[in-house]
Amino acid sequence: EKPAEGLTLQLPQTAFVSGLVLRADGEAAQNARVTFLEDVGNQRRRPRPRNFRSDENGHFEAPLPPGEYTWFIRHPSGEAASRASLSLAGDFDLGEMLLNEGGVIEISFLRTDGKPAQRASFGSVRRTDAGAELESNSLASARRPEQRGSESPFVLRGLATGSYQLRFTSSEGLIPIIDVQVQPGLSSKLEIGIQPAAELRMDVRSRDGQRAAGRYRLERKDALPAEWSHLPSSNRIRLRDNDPARVSGLVPGTYLLRKDERGAQHFAEFTVQAGSQEREFVLPESGN
Repeated sequence: EKPAEGLTLQLPQTAFVSGLVLRADGEAAQNARVTFLEDVGNQRRRPRPRNFRSDENGHFEAPLPPGEYTWFIRHPSGEAASRASLSLAGDFDLGEMLLNEGGVIEISFLRTDGKPAQRASFGSVRRTDAGAELESNSLASARRPEQRGSESPFVLRGLATGSYQLRFTSSEGLIPIIDVQVQPGLSSKLEIGIQPAAELRMDVRSRDGQRAAGRYRLERKDALPAEWSHLPSSNRIRLRDNDPARVSGLVPGTYLLRKDERGAQHFAEFTVQAGSQEREFVLPESGN
C-alpha cells in the first residue's frame, strides 16, 4: 500500500543506545566511562566525544544523533574499544561489553637530592606497539593519571596490555620519555630521577655597549637525543630594555642564537651545561 499523498516520513532524530559493561571477571563495572565518537568522514575535523557513565549495575543509556560511531570504555579495572564503526539509529542494544583486564602504572619522581619532586606535570601516554593502530586519538587522550598530592605517585589504572610511552615535564628539572610494558592484573612501579636542566641568563649588546633589545631565537645545533625529543629544541626570547633575558628548562648541549627574523643568520654558537649560567653576546653590525 502506498503512503497517502503528501505524507512525509520522519526518520528518528535520536538513537537510543544501551549496553551492559562488565569487568574481566564478569562483575558489573560501575561508573565506567563510555565514550562515543562520530565518524564524520573528515580527518581534519575532530568531533567532540560524547561521554556517558554506567550505573551501579554496569548498565548505561546513551541518546545520540543517528550516525556512524566508534566507542571505547575506560574503567579502573580495564578498557575496551570497538574494532569498527557502527551505524546507530533508533534503539540499539550493544549487549554485554566485556572489559579487557587492565594493568597499573605507578610513577614517582625524585629530585637530584633524592627527595620526592613536587612540580611534575603529566603530558601524555601513548601506545607504542601494534595496538596503537586499533585506538582512536580520543581513547589515548582519555587516559589520565590520578595523583593524591603533589609528592604522591602518578597512577594510571586499567591500561590494556601493551607497550606505552609516557611524557611528563617539571619545573624542577628534566624528565626523560618513559617506556613501560603493561601486563594484565599487574602493577608496574617506577621511580624516575629528574635530571638537572640548564638555565641561561643572557644579554645581547650592540657594538657601542648598549643593550640590543628585541626578539631572538635560541636553537639547538643538533637534534635532541631521543629521550628528550618531547622537549622544545627552539626557544623564542624577548630581550627588554631594562633586564637580561632568562631561559630555563634547557637540555644541556650546543645552541645557536639569532635574531627572530626571517632570513636572520646565527651570530653566536655556545655550549650550556646543567645549572645556572650567564652569557653576554655582541650583535654584529649587520644585525644578523
